Amino acid sequence: MQDYQAVDVTDKAREVIKLHPTERQNECEKPLELIPPRHVDCAHLQQLLVDGKFRVSGKGAKSLRFGKETIDIEALEQLESNSELNAIGWTLFQLAQQPGWSMHPPKAIESILEGNWSGNMPNSGDLAKPRVVDVLASLNRLRAAKMRQPR
Repeated sequence: MQDYQAVDVTDKAREVIKLHPTERQNECEKPLELIPPRHVDCAHLQQLLVDGKFRVSGKGAKSLRFGKETIDIEALEQLESNSELNAIGWTLFQLAQQPGWSMHPPKAIESILEGNWSGNMPNSGDLAKPRVVDVLASLNRLRAAKMRQPR
């Protein structure tokens, strides 16, 4: 900025780089690896629902009731409304209906939330479509869920 006007100094910056080459060495020997998602036991999620009389509801903006368990979501600041919490709970409910272990929970949740997602949800008040990452964060905070690392 020169007198509040933008000035192009690209050529000058390139000259400085030529005069002072970097001495930094590359610390990374190989590309970063993607961490595979953990597998989730859907049958165990279903059992949590059965034990809790299939209750799914948001409690304020701090917790989510999922069956007999309460998920503390106070740390998830991006979740604002109770309708979003209810939608997350019912999305986890849909995930629990799948048989066995879910080998790729992000893809399973994404398939639940695509298209006419609200048509698959029960008529239980207002629902706001959650992001996949918010559903996964809530699932991660469900301490009673059974998960395992892929082999």
